[in-house]
Amino acid sequence: EQFRSDGDLPTITTSSELYSLRLGRKFEPRELFILMGFPSTYDFEGVERSSLIRLVGNTMHVGIVGSVIGVLLSLRIKTNSTVDAIVV
Repeated sequence: EQFRSDGDLPTITTSSELYSLRLGRKFEPRELFILMGFPSTYDFEGVERSSLIRLVGNTMHVGIVGSVIGVLLSLRIKTNSTVDAIVV
């Protein structure tokens, strides 16, 4: 199954692969890691291709995570209790 549609948006599953129309081929694991913010010099020597694909599927781009946290912190409000709440 390539996509799950049991939520609001389709989700890419672990059996999904990204395809570059411009390059006319699937992205290589190294290219996927670069898209996720890893430096191009990061060393993946000795790691099998299937393991790399599984690992990149469990990553989150640091820039995106930072932006989300920034938005959440900017929406932070103080409630009447002693606990802070975040509006999402």
